[in-house]
Amino acid sequence: MREPSLYDILGVPEDATRDTIWKTYQRQLLQASVPATFDAKDAGNDTALRAQLEAIRRAWAVLGDPDARSSYDIELKADRLRQSAPMDVAVDLDDMAYDEETGVYSYACRCSGEYQLTEDDLEAGADLINCSQCSLRIRVLYQCVDDAAQA
Repeated sequence: MREPSLYDILGVPEDATRDTIWKTYQRQLLQASVPATFDAKDAGNDTALRAQLEAIRRAWAVLGDPDARSSYDIELKADRLRQSAPMDVAVDLDDMAYDEETGVYSYACRCSGEYQLTEDDLEAGADLINCSQCSLRIRVLYQCVDDAAQA
């Protein structure tokens, strides 16, 4: 079973606004009968409560910060793309069409749909892509190059 996302921990949709996430974070703390200033170390021997509070705080720390949330969303998408599932074929990145304006690689599916991979997906290590119209998947073959190593 997959580990719950930070969105799952707070019980908010992935497109929730920061304000909605903040209100839900506060409500989660109150539902645990713990004030927002509570220190998890004071939870004593209640390890379940400590773990719940730490998970709630970690979710807010990431989702409440726009830069951290953006990075998390990229990682979350890449993790979902990496999940094992049947795949149709392996495709070399060089065989995909690249749109310089949008930074998106695309490849036509046999159903007339399209597989798309963004530069952010590549940086996050994603290599499994779903078709936009059917259930087929492809594995994109490529090697990541470290920019620092090239300098």
